Amino acid sequence: MNITMEEQTLIESYPMGPNLRRFLGLSGPDTSIRNDDEDLKTRFAAFLAKYIEHTPLNSSSEFSAICEELVMMDCSELGILLKNKNPEIDLEDDFKSLLTYGSAAMVVGDTATAEVCFTKAQKLEPAELAPYINMTRILSDKAERFDEFLLWAKTALDVELNSPEIWDSILVMFDLVTPDKSGEKLLEIAKEKNSWMGCLLAGQLLAPEDAMFRAELLEDLYKQGLDDPTFLTEFTASLGVAMQYQKIPPIIWRAEKITSATFTKLPWQLYVHGAQAYLGLENHSQADEMLKKALNDRSIPGEARSQLESLQKEINT
Repeated sequence: MNITMEEQTLIESYPMGPNLRRFLGLSGPDTSIRNDDEDLKTRFAAFLAKYIEHTPLNSSSEFSAICEELVMMDCSELGILLKNKNPEIDLEDDFKSLLTYGSAAMVVGDTATAEVCFTKAQKLEPAELAPYINMTRILSDKAERFDEFLLWAKTALDVELNSPEIWDSILVMFDLVTPDKSGEKLLEIAKEKNSWMGCLLAGQLLAPEDAMFRAELLEDLYKQGLDDPTFLTEFTASLGVAMQYQKIPPIIWRAEKITSATFTKLPWQLYVHGAQAYLGLENHSQADEMLKKALNDRSIPGEARSQLESLQKEINT
């Protein structure tokens, strides 16, 4: 395909990822794959559509890599065109290509094609969460397919019990089919699956002003032996809002014993909750100790670290 000087200038300066640059025969460094200039995007899309017409792909992996970048560039329709112009590319046994093509189809509103892709992808890799997330999003506004949705959602929870995306889709569906009882229905599934994410979301819906109710929902799971650090961070936060300060330090002590045996570390946020609890109990020396433990974590973002250091100075003055 002959490329004009104007087109060459356009594609050389247009932000895109490495795989699309390679497809276009460009060299040089990769650039950002977002563009906010609509006129520039329109001209680039017109050129790329013409280029796709004349330039075949070599493999499904090449398709997947380019299509993924096009979706990120908000050019999903070109990802669809790329596949249509390369019908010989077989996606049947390629999980990533099915997922990528399904995502592009979903963005452009072709949910039938998206469903086929995600269903095939799920069968190839049943332990991967992404197909479930996309399928539950597609089905969550289709009340007539409630049973099918619920099967996808519950299977997804077997893969990742506390996926916020899956729980959000469950809530969307219940808001559609049982708008007056969505919180109760959500809590039923959360308790059935023993999911702290589901209980947390249900508690916020059922009793947004009752901090104790929300804390008790999570406490029930804690008593059953749940000790995941992310859960403990949410649980201690709920206890703090409910002003159950005395319950927080023992949770942290127990968690420290568990993590010391497994050579892992606790989230710095958990120690912050411990410090806040001790401040609520007016025990400044223990609050300072908790803050020291939190500040030992090098992953704390700069702004958060500055705030914690300021709090530590206040405690010690």
